[in-house]
Amino acid sequence: MEFRHASRRSLPRKVVIGRMLRRGLDALVAGSLAMIASGCATMEQPATKLQAVKSVGIISAIGDDFTMTRTGLTAASDADRHASIEAWGIDDMVTVRIGAQLGQRFQVQAVTYRRAAFAAGDQASPFTVSRLTSGRDSRIADLVRGQVSPQGLDAYVVVTKATSAYGSRGRSVGGIGILTHVAMFGSSAQLHALYTVTVIDGHTLKVIDKNTALPVGSSELFRLAGPSRAVADDLLLAAQNPSGSDQLKAAAIDLIDRSLGKTLQDLRLVDRSAS
Repeated sequence: MEFRHASRRSLPRKVVIGRMLRRGLDALVAGSLAMIASGCATMEQPATKLQAVKSVGIISAIGDDFTMTRTGLTAASDADRHASIEAWGIDDMVTVRIGAQLGQRFQVQAVTYRRAAFAAGDQASPFTVSRLTSGRDSRIADLVRGQVSPQGLDAYVVVTKATSAYGSRGRSVGGIGILTHVAMFGSSAQLHALYTVTVIDGHTLKVIDKNTALPVGSSELFRLAGPSRAVADDLLLAAQNPSGSDQLKAAAIDLIDRSLGKTLQDLRLVDRSAS
């Protein structure tokens, strides 16, 4: 008697389709599990590195400049206007706030640095939000190496200005300032305090982790990707001379205070139960 192996062609159509679906499903499950495992490894890596951190230095460079940006089809000018707000002492405040939270876990050590170098940021078109993340990270690491004393702490927590795109034209705004959207049937304005916290390994000068502060409840139609809030005419008027306005200063500090705790929690620098 002669036996023949059944070929795929001789099998019923439903059997062939069922086998193909099972193989596809198996491949999909395997791929998903691999992605989950990779994601878990990525999430655990910064936390693992932080376990060895004992001494921490804090650097803040977001409070030197107030930017006034106008956008919209009827805006008189696309050029930003700038005013100094160093008198507000925002960076000293941020350093104290972060130090108070990190001091529960780490030995926070005072550091000296050239704040202007960290505040300078990347030069980019006002209509383009820079995506060169690796280059920016490398720049911050280089600044820690060359501008900060003492060297050799276990980690440095660096607060720098972040940027966000606004509107259909992708206009870029950053740091602390007010964005005014001018329209034919009414205008609106948002105060923003956009910043990123980067954790640098003090021995390898590599980035351990970084996080950009998220929005804090803004209900604007075109919301910025960071702490912001709508402002009325009184704050808009105060922005003409921001350094002399305690009300505007308090509003900017409120945005930072409301977002800073969660930003540090997401970086695993503080316990979530601390807030």
